Amino acid sequence: MLPNEKKPPFTELYEGNFARINRYLRYRLADPWEADDLTAQVFLRALEKYASFRADVPAHVWLFRLAHNLLVDHYRREQSRPRRLDMEKALAELVAVAADTPEERLLQEEELRQLRLCLLQLPADYQEVLSLRYGADLKFAEIGRVLGRSEAIVRVWHWRGLKALRRAFQEWRDKKRGEWECPETNKAKQMAAR
Repeated sequence: MLPNEKKPPFTELYEGNFARINRYLRYRLADPWEADDLTAQVFLRALEKYASFRADVPAHVWLFRLAHNLLVDHYRREQSRPRRLDMEKALAELVAVAADTPEERLLQEEELRQLRLCLLQLPADYQEVLSLRYGADLKFAEIGRVLGRSEAIVRVWHWRGLKALRRAFQEWRDKKRGEWECPETNKAKQMAAR
């Protein structure tokens, strides 16, 4: 929405952004019920503040800023480090790759579990950027507005997060590939190394 445009009715704002806000919060919280509750709080807060909403920023960016702030408040109330998202479920929704056989399905599930573990090793800022980028489908400039950071910083965190994730996952795959070799091959390699 441009600054001079009239605000849309709140129902349009709700219907057009509910799924994206909910998906973003599900990325950031381990418990889907908590994410649903927080989504409801976002829209309740938005409804309360809608009369004072200025159309100088896009409405969806304003909503994501509200969601981010409520999420930070939620973490503070928990008085602990943010619980990590359930990436297995989130990635299963995003990576809708059909497995032809049960063996392929098991391999996919194992890779998703490992990818989740790799993601958990990322700094919280990188996780936040990746969640907003892929979970909420926001552009870098919008993510910057939500987080109160410059677009350049967001792009750097995104690039570094993906690079670290790719490296960690590849190391795991290389290690796993070595374990999948037959025992005779591993024994031959050990003897050759002596």
